[in-house]
Amino acid sequence: MSTWYTFQPADDERFHYALRRAFDQLGASISGEDFRKTMTELAKELHPDWEFIHLEAIVGRFAVRAKHISAYVRDTAP
Repeated sequence: MSTWYTFQPADDERFHYALRRAFDQLGASISGEDFRKTMTELAKELHPDWEFIHLEAIVGRFAVRAKHISAYVRDTAP
């Protein structure tokens, strides 16, 4: 989606859904660096014309969110 980085409500839903699927397949112990690396590669593929600094800022926001959600899921697991 073209708005994935703008924090539109539907985009947040898609982000959470994607995290849930990743956790279901890989577990919630995904490192923040792994999030950043994977999201950077995908964003470069989807937006090859973006400046690196812009891309890093956006990916950084999402990687931090993913890291915190991952920690929450691990900490609250039964």
